[in-house]
Amino acid sequence: MYNKMAGKNDRHAGIYVNTAILRDLQWLKNHVLHAPGVLLLSANAWSPADLVQGALNDEFALTDASGTGLGIYFPWLKLGFHCALPCDAPSDTIFFFEALAICAAIHRARIWKKADRFVKRLAVLSDNSNSIAIFNSLRASPVYNPILKSSVDVMIECSLDVRVDHIPGELNVIADALSRDKLALVQELVPGITLLPLIPPQDALGVVSS
Repeated sequence: MYNKMAGKNDRHAGIYVNTAILRDLQWLKNHVLHAPGVLLLSANAWSPADLVQGALNDEFALTDASGTGLGIYFPWLKLGFHCALPCDAPSDTIFFFEALAICAAIHRARIWKKADRFVKRLAVLSDNSNSIAIFNSLRASPVYNPILKSSVDVMIECSLDVRVDHIPGELNVIADALSRDKLALVQELVPGITLLPLIPPQDALGVVSS
């Protein structure tokens, strides 16, 4: 929808509505109908530096993507996730996988919720400025809409407040190593870390649930 409206000056001009836009509008309608009023638009001012290590409601992650895989690292939990790049993802996008890694980190909140841990503030650090920008603005080209919608679904379902911020690449060593499947290096740098396979959110890859 944003891509269709961007750059338009005549507010009365029509736009061509295709199947993808209809799907986006239906998604928005469903959330508006079930939204708790103005609380949907509420926002608290905080930054990753405000998170408290050990607090059950706070968590943060570092993410990265390489030419071969995705990596997510939760330092406080000493927990790392890794997988090869999904073969069914768009191949003509520069930072699709960086954004997908951020989305996958956000999805952990849904899993924690099922285990009766209710994370309310999640900071995700990435070394890719383009991915950070689309999460902070919620504006992107159509190919990224499934990633953003998938993330927002989790944020609303879990009452989760997310901040996506930048980390210099040279400091993102663990997530980078996870994305390159350098697991021995990860275990050397973080003794006692738990390593698990990552399954990227299927709806973020454009898979429509039946």
